Amino acid sequence: MGAMQAALLVDMAPLADTDFPEVLMDPADIDAQVEAIRPAFIGDAVADPKTEIVMRKLSNGMGLSYKLTKFEKGQGIIRVLFRGGRSVSSATVRAGSAIHTFASSGVSRYRAAAVDKFMSMHGMEGSAVATAEYFVMQVCFSLSDDGMQRACELINLYLTQPMWEDCAFDRTKSELLLELEALERDSELRSNDELLHLLTGGDVRFTSPTAKEIRSMRKEDCRQLVEEHLHPKNCEVICLGDFPSGEFVESHVLRYLGTFVGWPANPSRLPPALPQFSNLPRSPGVRQDGIGPGAEADRPWRISSRVEVRKDQPRAEIMVGTTWCNRWGMMADGRSVAQEIGKPFGTYHVWRCLIIFTELVNERLFKTVREKHGLCYRISFSTNTYEFFNGGWAYVSCNASPEEDRLMKTVGAVVEVLQSMLDSVTQEDYDMTVKPLLAGLEQSLGSSNDHWLELMQGLHLTGGRKRVEHLQDIIQYYRSLTREDVLEVARLVFRPTADNLYIVLGISGGDPDGDPPVPDGG
Repeated sequence: MGAMQAALLVDMAPLADTDFPEVLMDPADIDAQVEAIRPAFIGDAVADPKTEIVMRKLSNGMGLSYKLTKFEKGQGIIRVLFRGGRSVSSATVRAGSAIHTFASSGVSRYRAAAVDKFMSMHGMEGSAVATAEYFVMQVCFSLSDDGMQRACELINLYLTQPMWEDCAFDRTKSELLLELEALERDSELRSNDELLHLLTGGDVRFTSPTAKEIRSMRKEDCRQLVEEHLHPKNCEVICLGDFPSGEFVESHVLRYLGTFVGWPANPSRLPPALPQFSNLPRSPGVRQDGIGPGAEADRPWRISSRVEVRKDQPRAEIMVGTTWCNRWGMMADGRSVAQEIGKPFGTYHVWRCLIIFTELVNERLFKTVREKHGLCYRISFSTNTYEFFNGGWAYVSCNASPEEDRLMKTVGAVVEVLQSMLDSVTQEDYDMTVKPLLAGLEQSLGSSNDHWLELMQGLHLTGGRKRVEHLQDIIQYYRSLTREDVLEVARLVFRPTADNLYIVLGISGGDPDGDPPVPDGG
């Protein structure tokens, strides 16, 4: 065994649950890792004076972006991202299940209960989740009591010595089954899942698992999925907080994360080659009943699917979905909206125009369907956008009365608003929408670490699609946009025609005492 492997492998015999660590890592262990691996930064730091973001590259392949802020005195955040997430799920293993088992296990010789107590005693909060396209680990901490060091130690151990406890895997399966039962009782969740089935043809990367899939999961499959993708060459680190200096951030990241070279059992293995871009799955929007998008004889739209949910209070959930573009203005057919408009900073021009357009649609739906006609209790327009898939989805979620005539009036009002948006936005509408949007954005830019985390995400992993200059002068760019700019982009992206609308109705109000059947998937 080489020096590198010897430095990473330790006695993994777990201690009793009652054993509580004063420190997670013996300094001698990390010293041995540093001595064996010799982590270093490659090239000079790239510091942007406008955003005060600093970017660096580590010798193990990790990218580092950090920003010193005073938004939360004495507090810091580390976010570690690995490309993958739910987009690498399969029928045999879901990424969310894998990362949940990983995160709810212990590390090194300490079981999960001891790690949780350690974090609580030192004022740390941590999480690990699978988003649509990333595995995300995050630790929030106080800079007092060596908080940055403790946070980095914790991440190091999860990356190099995860315990993968059997009890954590069993808890994961039990929680997933409970979530599935809850989904069957919630008209909004059930309708949303049905809409995604229609839009993707039931692709497991975008839909909920069945009970059969959950019960047949194997811990080793979960472990293999995580170990394949949590690799330094597939990783970027973002640090934000009230740090004393950039050198402080760099020294901690280099010492504790620069020593991560891959999984100890096979540190030379590279992560799987994920495509830079791939098209979202598309289906004809047809389920077993053969109903698809289109128009009826008596109305210019068609209900694609109905689902019934047992719930105490009778109500209906309306989901109306349509196609959208990805974060960079790419449609599912590979068409580039950014290229078609030929604007400087084309990708971010498209993205920002669509943020404004989304708010315009939200305002119109609220004022028309809810306030003017009184047809619903709650209504919103949202988008699912991606960085590594071409295409995306936009959808309306509306909570309404289940009475059939009123329900059809509500659907009709929603469709009418969507289909009239591109030709009915006045300058007054535009000004009234943009003003509060920019006020909220300006406040977030000047006060929120979380907002900057989202802005900085992807600076290293998106293949140059996101660059630090895109984050400069954000407010000024929004102010320079016109109503015509926004509608020009929207006309190239938004197509709420009858053959491109997927309408799902979730009806609740059945027997509240009956247990809904949990889909077994076969």
